Amino acid sequence: MLGKLVQWWRKRSVDRSRLIFEFWDGQQVARRDPLLLERRIAMHPEWRPDVHCIEANDGNQQAYELTLRALREIFEVEAYDGTKGMTEWEVMGLFTDYLSFMEEVKKNMLHLQTLPVSTESTSNASSEPTTNDSSDST
Repeated sequence: MLGKLVQWWRKRSVDRSRLIFEFWDGQQVARRDPLLLERRIAMHPEWRPDVHCIEANDGNQQAYELTLRALREIFEVEAYDGTKGMTEWEVMGLFTDYLSFMEEVKKNMLHLQTLPVSTESTSNASSEPTTNDSSDST
């Protein structure tokens, strides 16, 4: 039993270092690439969080339903059916958790080390090598 717990903890630590967003999807722990989620949010054909979240918060039922539907699509979660899935409250909380996660990632990105610039030559392989020979040939 303790061995399984240690394995789970080690795997969780590795996942955290990879910046994988983890959440409970109503059945199991789900893991998503946050950049994929960002693209899904930005490219959603109908939903705009800067518009629809505000409208939903102000009581607009259509905006609320669109937000809920879009979030379920983006995070790939099912509606609660009495035994599995996520309630509406949980889906909205999931988005809030995701936004908090991304804020932490952005703050921590300032502390990440920059990768070294490649030292690979950019010269064309078929060109003649150049030399800086200033001596006279006699």
